[in-house]
Parts: sequence; C-alpha cells; structure tokens
Amino acid sequence: MTNVKTGRLSRRSLGALALAVAVSLPGFAWAQQIELSILGSASFSPQNTLPEVAAIYQEVWDKFQADNPDIKLVLEQHSGSTEALQDILTRGTAGRLPDMGVMDTFWVPRLHASQYLQPLDDVLTTEDKADFLPGVLEATTHDGALRAIYIYNPWRGLFYRPSVLKDLGVDTPPTDWNAFIEFGKKAKEKAPNAVMLPANMSELTMQYLYTQYLGLGGELTDDKGVPSFFEPGNREKLEQVYGMWRQLVEEGLMPAEVGTMDEAATRPYFYTGETVLLGASTSSIRQMYVDNPSIKGDLGASPMPLTDGATPVPLLAAWSYVIFTKDAAHAEAASRFIRYMLSPEVLGRLNAAQGHLPMRKSIWATNADFAADPLMQRLYGIMNDPRLRERSIFPIYPAIKDAITGQMADVLAGTTTPAQAVDNAKATAMEAYDRMKG
Repeated sequence: MTNVKTGRLSRRSLGALALAVAVSLPGFAWAQQIELSILGSASFSPQNTLPEVAAIYQEVWDKFQADNPDIKLVLEQHSGSTEALQDILTRGTAGRLPDMGVMDTFWVPRLHASQYLQPLDDVLTTEDKADFLPGVLEATTHDGALRAIYIYNPWRGLFYRPSVLKDLGVDTPPTDWNAFIEFGKKAKEKAPNAVMLPANMSELTMQYLYTQYLGLGGELTDDKGVPSFFEPGNREKLEQVYGMWRQLVEEGLMPAEVGTMDEAATRPYFYTGETVLLGASTSSIRQMYVDNPSIKGDLGASPMPLTDGATPVPLLAAWSYVIFTKDAAHAEAASRFIRYMLSPEVLGRLNAAQGHLPMRKSIWATNADFAADPLMQRLYGIMNDPRLRERSIFPIYPAIKDAITGQMADVLAGTTTPAQAVDNAKATAMEAYDRMKG
C-alpha cells in the first residue's frame, strides 16, 4: 500500500513487500515448511513392494504436498512386526516419537495406556463419521475420544479355486466341522494337502483361531482386561479350537510343518496345487494375482469351519492412522494429511490396489473394483456382520496372542495336548500381565 501523503511505502507495506520478495526466493518455502514425520511400515507408503501400489502412494503423497506446500512428508519406517511395538514404546519413553504414525490397531490400547495418542475426533466431519461401517470408529474410541482411525480391514479365512472344487463336486467348502473333515478326505484325491493354515507364533495365526474361538463363545479377558481364556467357560472353547487344528493333522489333511510357517510360506503350495484350501488374507489377493495370474477370476473365499452350527466372528484387524504429537502446528498438519488420505477418492484407489476391504460405505457403493467384483461382494457379505469386533481393547492382548499361538506348533506335532497348551499359555500370559501391572 502506498502512503498517500508522502508517496512512500508505510512500514507495514515494506514488511509485506519484503515477505512477498522472500516467498519468491528459492528455499523460502522449505524454511517455512513443517516436516511431518510419519512412522509406518513400507506397505502404507511409496515404499510399498508392489509397483502399482507404490506408484499410487507416490502420486497421492505428491499431490498432497503440492496442495499443501507448507507440509513436507517425511517417512520413518518400522518393520511392521510385533517387535516394532516395543521399539515404539521405547521411543515414547525417551520422548522421541514422531508426529504421527500408521499403527497395527491391536497396538492402540497399549499406546493409549502409555498416554501417547492424541484425540482424532476433529479429523473427521460428522458426514465422514457416518460413512464408516458400524462399530469401526467405536472400536478405537478410548476414554471418550477417538484415538485411531482404520484405513481398511482384512479378512482371514479359507481361499480356494472354484475350478478345483467343481471337480470335487462342490461349490464351496463346508462350514460345518464334521462335513469339512469329510470334504478334506475327498480333497486329498486332488492334492497332497486338503488345507494349509499358517500356525507359527504370530498375530496372523491368532486371527484364524480367534474367529473360531469367538464363534464358540469364548473371550480372552474379563471386562477389566484380566486374562480369562483359561477360566471355566472359556478354557473348554480354546481347548476345542486347539483340538480341531490337531485333528486336521491327525487326519492327514494338513501337514504339522505349518507350525513354523506364515502366510508367505504357505502360499506357494496353493499356487502349485499342493493344497486345495489355503488360509490367507484379503490383503494378499493382489499378491496372489501377481505371483500366479491364472488365479485371477478363479478364486473363492469361505469362513473357517466350526461345530454345532456356530459361525466364526469377523474381526477388525488392520492398520490405523494415529497422531502422537502435542505440538499444535504439527498436529494440525497431521490431521490435514489423515483427512486427505481417508477421503473416499484417495482411500478407494488404495483399498482396491492393495486388495483391502474398505471401511467406508461410499467406497463399497461407488468404486467398481468392489461394487462389480463377485469375490469382493462375497467378502463384504462375510465381513458385514453385526458381530464384527475389535480384537481387544486391552493392552494385554499382544501378550495373550503370543502365549496362545506359541503353543500351536507343539499341539500340531502332538507333543502338547490342548489342555496342556491352555495351561502353558496361561502361565505365559499371566506372567506378562503381572509385569504390566508393575
């Protein structure tokens, strides 16, 4: 603004002009940028190992930074394994947490108990919140505040090739346990193994057996978070699940060697026809198509079998965005980024590319990869169950799942009975619980 009386620039105008000149100089934007540190696994970044997915992440990250030149995204990778949680807790103790993160949601109760997570209620509009599937936001609400927001949900169960089952005279595997065993014996006519489930000590193994355990009516803890899977009423159900998995080995339907195998190790047996049924995740569908293109268009899914008319309970078991920082400017930048990444346009593309089941109803309704794909619609029907629930809201869950899955290899090998496995798991879980209580 020009000073009317003297024709000179006012002091305020001189300041504005200096700012305008500075903004035009190289390097100014970088000086003003917030470096938003994001702790996450490569799977949720441009470092994804699938080129198609990596390209989409790079595109959407670049667009966000172009639209928000005051923010520079800085990725700090963690392994994505359970061991990463301990590293994150250690960083929190030392005051070295990043601004935000992409966390496995079963870590959220522990992170919240350590007071590391900031409220996210203002990240989503009321309209956005209504677009999430029922129970999803409630599952990550702790002490009255939203602490994490799901990016997607995987589903774990049995995958098969319809063309193979057609040769066996069935359309889908039986969901009744006894009928499933008889089907498995017939399936052995087509392959050395009827079924292969990952059974090593891991979160993935837990998700298979946990859906069965919940379907039978079992619970891992009481309503205060104290381990109770070994108490009467729960114990019998866990023994039953252990026993069912052992029966698969005893009947020659599944090799005991799966006790040391994860999902990546079992998949090749499905590709080569050495197993009729494969325990797998929806998150691996795209990888299966890449590894063996003949599978595309010839892939079906079925829930884990159970006894007495029971059906497995689907789990919320995926990754979420969280905010660690209390710095107002960095927290606002993190909120902006999360809001953008969770928009139906961006999230729908990523869900489709990664084979992830969407958490937003609008994606299911408008994205052709989900609305027009019979397999995806089948999976949506399985997952869209009013019993859909979080794995646990209590910090002890990671220790419990290690205690329970840590017994599976010995159960399958026949060196530990189901009853002894529950006792062993109890001892391990309670030791961890006592340490946690301090």
